Amino acid sequence: MKGNNTLPKELNTGEGKNRYKYKPFNALVESLKIDVSYRSDKNQEEPEGLGSFFHDSLESWKEFNLSTHFAIFVREVSQYCQSLPQILYHKEDIVRILEDHLKVKNSHALEPLLDLVTKLARDLEIEFYPYFERIISVIIPLTKRQDVKTLECTFNCIAYLFKYLFNQIIADLSRTYGLIAPLLGEDSQKPYIRRFAAEAFAFLLRNTRGEKLTDIINHIFDLFNEYPTDTYRDGLNMLFYETAQDTDNKLHDGALNLMRELLNKSCRDSSTCSNIESIYSYRVTTSTTIALVHHVKSENFGILWNFYLDELENLQNILLDETDFANISQESLTKIGINLSLVYICLTVRKGSRIKGNFKRIFNIMRNITQYALIKNPSHGYLFFQRQYFKTCVSLITLTGMNGFLTGGKYILDKIFDHDDTDCVLVFAHNVANLRWEHYEKIILPYIVKYSSTHWEENPKKITLFLANLLSTKNLSIPPGTISSFITKNGLIKFPNAKSKNQNITDGLLRILNQNCDWASEINILNQVDLETVDMQPPHLTLVSAALTVISRVFIPFSEVFNSLSTCIKSLAEFLKSTNSTTLSAFSNGPFTHSSPYVLMQNLLGQVIDTLASICRLTSETGDMEKLVKLWDLIIDEILLAYGTNHVVLRGVAGYLDLLRSSKKNDHLFNTKNLEKIYPHLKCNLSSFIHQRRLYSLQILAIFDQFPLNASESSQIDQEFCDIFSIGLKFEQIETAMNTSRNKTILLRNLSSLISTKRVPEFYSEVAPLHCFGVLTINFSDLWSDAIQVLAKFAELYPKKFWILIYNEFTRFNDGTKLEQTGLSETAIQFYFKEDQLFSKSVFRTGGISFECPNLLKYNKANEESQNLIFDKFVNGCIRHYISVSVLFDHLNYYGLLIKTLIEVPHIAEQHSHQLVPLFLQFTDSKYNSVNDNMMDIDSAGSKSNMVLFLKLFAKFKNPRALHKSAELKDIYLRFLTNGDIKMQTLALNCLLTWKHKGIVAYEENLKNFVDEAKFRDELSTFSLCRENGSIGFEHRDE
Repeated sequence: MKGNNTLPKELNTGEGKNRYKYKPFNALVESLKIDVSYRSDKNQEEPEGLGSFFHDSLESWKEFNLSTHFAIFVREVSQYCQSLPQILYHKEDIVRILEDHLKVKNSHALEPLLDLVTKLARDLEIEFYPYFERIISVIIPLTKRQDVKTLECTFNCIAYLFKYLFNQIIADLSRTYGLIAPLLGEDSQKPYIRRFAAEAFAFLLRNTRGEKLTDIINHIFDLFNEYPTDTYRDGLNMLFYETAQDTDNKLHDGALNLMRELLNKSCRDSSTCSNIESIYSYRVTTSTTIALVHHVKSENFGILWNFYLDELENLQNILLDETDFANISQESLTKIGINLSLVYICLTVRKGSRIKGNFKRIFNIMRNITQYALIKNPSHGYLFFQRQYFKTCVSLITLTGMNGFLTGGKYILDKIFDHDDTDCVLVFAHNVANLRWEHYEKIILPYIVKYSSTHWEENPKKITLFLANLLSTKNLSIPPGTISSFITKNGLIKFPNAKSKNQNITDGLLRILNQNCDWASEINILNQVDLETVDMQPPHLTLVSAALTVISRVFIPFSEVFNSLSTCIKSLAEFLKSTNSTTLSAFSNGPFTHSSPYVLMQNLLGQVIDTLASICRLTSETGDMEKLVKLWDLIIDEILLAYGTNHVVLRGVAGYLDLLRSSKKNDHLFNTKNLEKIYPHLKCNLSSFIHQRRLYSLQILAIFDQFPLNASESSQIDQEFCDIFSIGLKFEQIETAMNTSRNKTILLRNLSSLISTKRVPEFYSEVAPLHCFGVLTINFSDLWSDAIQVLAKFAELYPKKFWILIYNEFTRFNDGTKLEQTGLSETAIQFYFKEDQLFSKSVFRTGGISFECPNLLKYNKANEESQNLIFDKFVNGCIRHYISVSVLFDHLNYYGLLIKTLIEVPHIAEQHSHQLVPLFLQFTDSKYNSVNDNMMDIDSAGSKSNMVLFLKLFAKFKNPRALHKSAELKDIYLRFLTNGDIKMQTLALNCLLTWKHKGIVAYEENLKNFVDEAKFRDELSTFSLCRENGSIGFEHRDE
């Protein structure tokens, strides 16, 4: 039967010469539709006289199905079906025969047998119903068959039985549902089985009305609650969607009855469960609504949209009629919340395209219920209603644009930002920001500025964290030149002056910086924190970081903020300087940091320096630059030289130096003497896998005066300065992408050309190879070959220095801590990215039905992130501003690229075999099971590729006998010949051939044929090991 899985389904109208195009099993299954409600039986002729549909169909199938099994069936049943009266009389025998033959395994007669079942039901009508359950129980096991035609016939048979016995089945629909429920997912079923079962049973459900519909809905969820699973819930989603939808992307006449019952069921269940979103009936209702929004055309969807609005208006009128707010029941508000969630789905799925442009009615409803949603400290029942209200407001405002704002959005925004519940307002504002609404800066930002100013005294910590998150992301962009009463010409926010200093935001931010802090206790708090903790009070370190973020984007005169920032810099520098190995060991196992618990303090120090430079650049006046110059010794000699591997410190120092360099008065600070002092502390950053570390290090080094190139006879310029730092800086400043790869490779070739001139001063001799090592860590293969060529060129000119540098890179793999350069622990980084991936799931689709929407996921993710802003998990609040862009580093790939570099210069690698061979043996011992095993088994694909590269390198050596531990190497090569991998055998053979044994070289071609799949058979048939007339000479047998 497997051949039926690729039957031609349609003519090929695309490319290719074949007349038909064939589809795989999954494609054929997706194209099937099990729905008999719209199929007409009029084309089938009525039997004449006392004839029957069963007999006519049997006679027809005799000609179309010639299988042995069907012939046996015909012989058994023919004596009972010559006329309709005879069928009525022998119905028990006919049903028994059908049952027996449907149970035959691997039958080729299933299609006619299933068709005859439906014909018998059509003939017998009400007389067939007593046998209905018996027949269904025999047919259902056939759904496990992996044959498309059988599946189609099976479910069509079930659907036709439902159609012909509708009047009998509808009297007790729950019994029939009990039979079909396993196919919907009560048992583990594949998606297409659930879909076919849903399509079949939907015929019965869409024609059920009144109390019977209520009863069957209750019965369906009662059965589901006994064994609730995700697959079963998906089956119910399909069932209710198929029930509500009609042909040509329309809604069925019974769709509103069904959705009303589902809505009522959700409301009833909500009275017994506090967590509304976990109620299965509610989740099924929302999923069904999502599917209908997806697949019903906008001109037909208005019926459902108006139904939801009618329900909301009825509930709204109940609220408005109640004069005493205390008398409003939580049940009423929960019902409104459930209806609002469905309205939110209609507005959000497909960006509200199913709703025609008239939003006036929903805006009026939202206006009327606003007063009930804006309650401070609501109870749990109110909380669900309140959250749905805010989510609907966000969807309305962002999707309707400026017209919606003018229609009714302004009134809603005014009321929201008059609300005293700071948490709700900040969540709403941040939610809209996460969606990157194009009118955010014009409409929402003025509300935020005013609200933050008026509520600062009540909740300064949360407002600080909120503003920091808002201003540190790309969600808010205020370009210089923005015209606004609260925006300066430089794009800084101006908060209005408050009556008292306690209400002034700028003064409050400075108070956070000026507050005395025991940094050691802060480290202790970080060391004991639980990453999963919610509602934890933010430590002072987090508040200082947030305040710095806000200060850098707020208008504060430099003269007012300089003392606070400089004091903070000195305090942090003194604390870090006072730490020693004793205190380090006491906190070395914290959940946030790796190897040093003080990395977050270093990050904070770098942020303070960066903020100081940023404010001075935008708000400084004459004479303010001299204040920065006085900090030179502290920032350069004490901070940069001590913590120059921290990318946040590097960023702050780069901004500080760039600002000083802009004034010619400070040129004396950027002489080559200071460059010589700084470079040894920063050169290790050039090979870092962290892009920011390479970028800011090169930016700092390129700011200083440079040494001239060595003199050249061909050069006509008296003095040319070496621009090797500038080349590297340009390379790092260009984004790594396909459309920019050519520009980056040109810069690498410029670097190679500069090295080839031999004019690079000794001071810069290590810059090019170190930076190329850094390039090899970039996850972009187009750059690797050019970087390797630069390293090969350098190796030809400076072989000793090249070997020292590349050997140091290899030794980094001996100590894992040298590869972990972020400073943050792996646990913290993984937790951070796990939080970011909560909503990054694929959209569930089956049979063309989608129960999710990318835009809806986007809005839900924005809302969830905004909720976590206020009830923030500690890890995000602490490392959000410090985590580097690239924290993932493919160690094995980098190791392989280093070996590829040596392959370009094998003579240098061979000269240093005393260091290289131990590296190879160590790699073999760690990545393979054991060098002493008879079989060299590989434990990963990355290890195998690197072993291949090692063997390619050794195959290029000229004098293998002189290698360090050559006997061990030879033994490893011989063991690789026993490996089943032909590629590894070939490389091992090439390595052995470098020994040039006379007894082996003479048979080089024969040996290579043995490891060649194309020539192996021929060589094996001709090569002889016979001592008398064999292919191996007697003098060569010992070798």
